Parts: sequence; structure tokens; C-alpha cells
Amino acid sequence: MGFFSWITQDTNTSIANHHSSQPCATVYMTDDNGNIWEENDYEGYGVFGGKDYYELLAEMNGRKTREEGISIALGIKGVKHIKTHQIFLGTGIDFFNWQDDKLIDDFSANQLISSGYWKGITIYEEYRKFPNLTHDKNWKWKNEQPKDCIYQGYFY
Repeated sequence: MGFFSWITQDTNTSIANHHSSQPCATVYMTDDNGNIWEENDYEGYGVFGGKDYYELLAEMNGRKTREEGISIALGIKGVKHIKTHQIFLGTGIDFFNWQDDKLIDDFSANQLISSGYWKGITIYEEYRKFPNLTHDKNWKWKNEQPKDCIYQGYFY
């Protein structure tokens, strides 16, 4: 598994981890209740000031576990029939790598999509609250999802 990194919401800069060639900068993670976690030496695994981003995301949305937070952020993957609108949803993040799980007519999700009659979909919860990640400690929380860093805070 790779690193987790985002773009700060106030300066639009990558959050570098301490394994990278880039220097670490202080990052603040803020929730909707005004709680702030300060991180000065980000390790790259989603923990800021001792608080896991995805656990906080889960808590902010009435859930408990990191896995639930990841599902909230990434949505639930599935396939949808183009004409009938029949849907199959995966329960895990890696739904499209399931070659052994046959969904219909002995086809996996990837095989259904390859048939041309199905398309891949992602279902998100209707209303989600997100932690904010900033360089400014006095940032006022906004309900905006931080953008992912394409460099994972390392591969610059």
C-alpha cells in the first residue's frame, strides 16, 4: 500500500511526508467541531497529530472505523446495466479485481463491463463531512473534501 497525501486547502500545496525529498511543513487537520490536530513530521500514512484522517472522517459521519472512513471517502464501487439499470455493489474497495465472484450469468464485474452492456459506477453517501487539511492553524472549517496529491507526498 502506498502513502496517503493530500493538497492543503488553504495553500493548494502537496503535503510531503518525511520519507520524500521535500521538507515537511506543519499541517493542521480540523474537524467540524473546531478540534485541531497539529502535525510537524508527517509520516505519510494519514495520521496528523496522532489522529487518523479516515477515523476522523468516519467519526464526523457517525461511524467508527478507519475502513468506514475510507469507504465514505472513496464511495462504494459497483456495476450498472446500461438499459435495465440493474446494479451490483461491491462491499470492498477493490470490487473490480474480484475475478472469482460471479455476479450474473457466470460473469465477474470486469467481465460485465467488458461486455459493453454494463458500466462501472461509484456510489457516494448523499451528505458527507470532511476534515480539513491546512497550513493555517486559524483556518475556519469548510465542508470540502481535500484533493488527493498525485505524488502521494513522496514521488516528486
